[in-house]
Amino acid sequence: MKRILFACILVSACGPTEVPNDVEVADDGPVIDLAMCKMQDLADSVGQPVDSVRALLPEGTRVQSPDSVVTQDYRPTRANVFINQAGIITRISCG
Repeated sequence: MKRILFACILVSACGPTEVPNDVEVADDGPVIDLAMCKMQDLADSVGQPVDSVRALLPEGTRVQSPDSVVTQDYRPTRANVFINQAGIITRISCG
């Protein structure tokens, strides 16, 4: 009897779930103002090698590669430059 009950519960858990139709999905995240961390002039640098813009980065900018370790504190005036393994800029943000 316990096996039949367990089998029924197991089979009922495998059923499809319904997603409500009234759920709204945001198109984009909030617009980030790169002027807070003095990076507005370098916003078009995404896709370029970080070495080509390293001299233009504000003091205190963190260049983060996929395997780098950084603190999780939030400072809105600090610039963050994210690069891939090849050294290409993939994203720029403040914080």
